[in-house]
Amino acid sequence: MYTQQSSSQRSEISAGVICYTDFKNIRYYLLILSSKGNWDFPKGHQEEGETLGQTALRETQEETGLIVNIQEHLHTTITYTFRDKTTLINKKVILFAATLESYDCLCPVTTSYEHRGYAWCSGAEAQSLLTFESGRQALRFIIKQNSNDQDL
Repeated sequence: MYTQQSSSQRSEISAGVICYTDFKNIRYYLLILSSKGNWDFPKGHQEEGETLGQTALRETQEETGLIVNIQEHLHTTITYTFRDKTTLINKKVILFAATLESYDCLCPVTTSYEHRGYAWCSGAEAQSLLTFESGRQALRFIIKQNSNDQDL
């Protein structure tokens, strides 16, 4: 979803997931490596008519090939601003906690053309790999809210 604010500024809404799975008594989180070299979570633009949950599911499948179960009650919001050529973009991203459809495994990921890699990481490893502080804050929030996680 886009909101035009001026000829040189606009707002965008995106959604994605903080996907996790438990394997051999360790909780792992999925990170993807963008073509620009940034580690982050699967996420993308909301299309017209989609709910944020639908956006998160679609973007995750497009970017990773994975089918996940989102926990709509467990989410966090990050905001940031960046410049795209001459336009200032005010971005709002809703990140839902999500589990794999096939739980208790580290599934292989098929990344999209926009990405060049992925990693299943412990919470501590994810904290050190994530490129942006907003991603680290989102992960800490999801970990804290998820009472089954003792990782951070």
